[in-house]
Amino acid sequence: MSGVAPSYSEQKSWEKKSLSGQTLFKSILSTVLATSSGNLAQPAIPPNALYEGVSNRGVWGTTSTDMEIEIDGSAIKLTRDVWPDDVCIFEGSIDKPVHSPDFSISASGAYKCSDFREGLWSSQHIKSFGGDAYVAIFGAKLGYGSLHTGLSAAEGTPVKEEHFHSSPYSINGAYDGVVKSMDSCAGATFPISTTEFFITSSAADLSFTQDAFFDGECRFTGTISSRTKRNLNANGTFKCSNFDEGTWSSKAFGLTSDLSALIVIQAEVPSRGCNYTVKYAGIRTSDPELSAAKDLN
Repeated sequence: MSGVAPSYSEQKSWEKKSLSGQTLFKSILSTVLATSSGNLAQPAIPPNALYEGVSNRGVWGTTSTDMEIEIDGSAIKLTRDVWPDDVCIFEGSIDKPVHSPDFSISASGAYKCSDFREGLWSSQHIKSFGGDAYVAIFGAKLGYGSLHTGLSAAEGTPVKEEHFHSSPYSINGAYDGVVKSMDSCAGATFPISTTEFFITSSAADLSFTQDAFFDGECRFTGTISSRTKRNLNANGTFKCSNFDEGTWSSKAFGLTSDLSALIVIQAEVPSRGCNYTVKYAGIRTSDPELSAAKDLN
C-alpha cells in the first residue's frame, strides 16, 4: 500500500491513536515525576459543610465548637463558633503546593472575632476523613495553638487508612468529642451529640467505652486483629445502658493528630435484628505521654 495516500477516515484514526499514545505517555510521565518528587498524594480537602465538634485552645481547655468550612478554589473561609465565647471568621488562601505526604492542606490569612480580636492565622494541617469528619490545627500566629475536630451531617465514606496520623503515642486515653449514629431499624441518623470516650488497648486486647447524651453508655470489648502505625482493626462484643448488646467490628480506629482520634464502629444487635454505624471524633484530655506506645510492645 506504499505510495497510496491514506483516506480521510484512516488519517483521523491514526491521529486519534497518536494522541492517545501521547496522552498515555504524559500520564505515565506525570506519575513518575510526581512519585520522584514526593507529590503524588492528593490532599484530603474537607467538603464544604457545618461540622459540630470540639476544640482544644491551649489554656482555655476543650470546649464544644461548630466549624463551618467553605473552600472555593484556593480561597478558604472558616467560621468558628466556640460555646459560649465568641465567633471568629478566618479567611485566607490555601498555600501552594497543596500536595503533602500526610494528605493535609495548609492555609493562611487574617481573622476577626466577635470580641474584636483580629490578626493573622495559619494552619499546616487541615484534613478530611471519610467526607464527614475533619481536623484543623491552627498555629502560633493566632497567638496560641488550637486543635479542632468534628463531624458533619453528611453521609460518610470509608476512611482511608493512609489518612490516619502516624503518631509516637498510642491511642489510649480519655477523649472529649462528638458522636453520630445510623440505626437500620430507625432508618435515620441520630443528631450529632457530645460524648466522652475512653480507650484502653494492649498488644491484642481493646476496650472502648462511650458516655453520650443520646446513646447512653456503651462498652465495647474485643481483640485487635491487625495493627499498623496509623490504624487498627478490631472486633468483639458490646453492651449498652439501653439494653442493646451484640457484636461489633471496626476497620477505622486511629489517631487524626497526636491529640485527636476518629473511630468508626459497625454494630449488630441480634435481639432487634438491627445493625448500626457509630462514628466518633474527639480530642484527648489525658496526657498522651502517659499512654506512649507501651501498648505496642
